[in-house]
Amino acid sequence: MKKLVFLAISAVLVLSGCVKESGISGMREHGSVSIGLASEGEFTEVKSAGEVNVADFYLRILQGSSVVKSFSRYSDVPNAIELSPGSYKVEAGTAADADAEWDQPIYYGSQEFSVSAGEALSLDLTCTLSNMKVTVTCSEAFSREISEDFEIAITNGKGTLIYDKAKVDAGAGGYFSVGTLTIDLTATRKSTGEEILEHRVIEGGAAKDHFILNFDAQETGSISFGESGISIDYTLNNREEEIIVPGEDETPVEEPDPEEPENEYLPAIGGNGIEDSPITLSKAASSATDFAMTVDVNIATLNSKTIDDILVTISGPESFVDAVNMLGLGGEFSIVDFSDVAGETRKERLLSLGLIQDPSVSPIKGTSDYTFSIGNFMGPLAAITSVGDIVSFKIKVIDSDNKEASATCTINIVE
Repeated sequence: MKKLVFLAISAVLVLSGCVKESGISGMREHGSVSIGLASEGEFTEVKSAGEVNVADFYLRILQGSSVVKSFSRYSDVPNAIELSPGSYKVEAGTAADADAEWDQPIYYGSQEFSVSAGEALSLDLTCTLSNMKVTVTCSEAFSREISEDFEIAITNGKGTLIYDKAKVDAGAGGYFSVGTLTIDLTATRKSTGEEILEHRVIEGGAAKDHFILNFDAQETGSISFGESGISIDYTLNNREEEIIVPGEDETPVEEPDPEEPENEYLPAIGGNGIEDSPITLSKAASSATDFAMTVDVNIATLNSKTIDDILVTISGPESFVDAVNMLGLGGEFSIVDFSDVAGETRKERLLSLGLIQDPSVSPIKGTSDYTFSIGNFMGPLAAITSVGDIVSFKIKVIDSDNKEASATCTINIVE
């Protein structure tokens, strides 16, 4: 495993000379910080697409919650950064921050330090991996038994990646922000055409974890995770964990109850503010001119199906609902189909609010995954709500098989 050493931050204080003006002289003393960077730690068998270059790291220096110096690329950082005496924190890392993405190891490091006039200091800062990696392998028995159109949907509740045969054969690595992983296999047995479903949940994920999911098929044709089950490569973590997977004497696939709906095929909905993880929106923060907030609802269809429609219902206090109605977004409305009477007006309003992209350029219908980004609406939302209000976006997804699933994104308004 390739190792790079994360060089540090050395701070050198510089005394300024006397400045004379109208016969009055004064002394002003400053400090300066010189910064050198490299990275330490790498996921096992990271391919070239997942490698990082410290020249592309961002770097910023904060005093309290205020950013006093910021550089989008380390290669643009000057040899010395002048600072007034005081307490600071330096942060550095990779600019990428998606909750789920292919080939995206995320590095981050921070440390507090103080600059005192007339003194010199040096700091050591280490940026380490802060997300998790997931790779999937399939045995020869799996390939013999299972049709090639299988899909393995993996989510951390904030983002979803779909592993199909092409991704598996390419050894693609998916990177997820730290959290519980949910794994759903949707497949078909070659010999009988039987639909196979397998569901697993892995809790306790941590930064630098590399999950290797080994899929195998028993000789009887039933699908399981194989004798080795789900294994985790903790090369960088130096920790042990056991995951128990049902053995051969158990039947991992059961016939569905005809009296119950086949929930396993429903679209998957996750992301910011979904269900038990409401978003907190500060009215004070939203009034800032540079206010920006990411609120993404991630939608994915399974079993080779696609999105047919997405319906949204915005709810909240009466005064807020009145304002939403004036915007033409009252009741349940589609962000996919604009063929109704008010469709064109609604489409233009959604485009102006930045809630969708032009459907003639980026159509949603027919895709297998979509991110409904409502972060641009957070500023106006804060302006027409009061502290203590609760606003919700109910998202209903209908797939190409006319199956539907719903989830709610909740926003709590605070001071």
